[in-house]
Amino acid sequence: MLSRVFFACLFLALCSSGSSLSCRWMDHKFRQFSEQSLDLIEMMVNNSTNSTGDAEEENTVAFPLHLYSQASKASAEDKLALAAQALKEVCALFDDDYSSSSWEESTVENFLNVVNKQADELHSCIGSHGHKKKNTKLHMHFKRLSNHILKKMGHSAEAWEMIREEITAHLMEIDQLVASLLAMLSRVFFACLFLALCSSGSSLSCRWMDHKFRQFSENSLVLIDMMANHHPGEHTEVAFPYQLYSKASEASAENKLAFAVQVLQEVCALFDKDDGSSSWEPSALEHFLNVVNKQADELHSCVSAGRQKTNRRLHVYFKSLFAQMGHSAETWELIRREIKVHLMETDKLVTSLLTAN
Repeated sequence: MLSRVFFACLFLALCSSGSSLSCRWMDHKFRQFSEQSLDLIEMMVNNSTNSTGDAEEENTVAFPLHLYSQASKASAEDKLALAAQALKEVCALFDDDYSSSSWEESTVENFLNVVNKQADELHSCIGSHGHKKKNTKLHMHFKRLSNHILKKMGHSAEAWEMIREEITAHLMEIDQLVASLLAMLSRVFFACLFLALCSSGSSLSCRWMDHKFRQFSENSLVLIDMMANHHPGEHTEVAFPYQLYSKASEASAENKLAFAVQVLQEVCALFDKDDGSSSWEPSALEHFLNVVNKQADELHSCVSAGRQKTNRRLHVYFKSLFAQMGHSAETWELIRREIKVHLMETDKLVTSLLTAN
């Protein structure tokens, strides 16, 4: 189950945002730089221009809102590719002569530094293949801004004010585009977190279960085999509780673990009642109980406090198992065989949490 959670999140992440998921700058710095660029372009406003409505109407270039609309529905890398290109196109516009704009040189320089930084960092978030081709329509739009407004109007202060307003609109659309991607990544994260919590609660963070359980489980099965004394015997008179394991297999991850913990604890409590009549080597029994107690304690640490209620039917079963069997070496051998089945069922139950089966 834990593997299924991991691969579900991995698939969701890859489908949602590709390589851009690893772009820390975009996550932590983009909004800061975006706000700075908008503040700086606002500072560059030229209130002294005497623009006329006729001049603006004659030299207007349609804003490419449809390109941003298309990009908003594209993949994450396509979003970033368009945003990075738009920022580079903005900077390229300032290669034209803006001396008549009356802007302070330091303000323009700061603005271009911020926008170039945005473009470079967003570009670094894009995968190394498949996104190097420019959007021709976007490039032609900026080329028209240069030819139909700046050059046609003689790079006047009025023309640059029109360009400034156009650039402001671009920066706002770029901000929305990248912000939508950050929101999507946030949804991916919380979807994975929700999936993880619903699937397994606190057990997902149990490193011991992930890395050590199988080793200890195999050891316990080896040790209980070593304890066999080969006394002939029939079956126990207490029916094995397969139905309890079946129900546990369909329960939540924490309920599975709580059940497994109780089984291991009941096993240890049962073997503690051996008064020496089993004929097992004391060191072998001690070693076995150490391993099973370690399993129980570590798995117990993976279960949240609200999931530790005892399964009464399981407890009654173990109580009956000891009460009805007597205390001879032969009956302890029957109990040993019964306990081996419990250990195998417990192994299957916990392993189901660690695999995709």
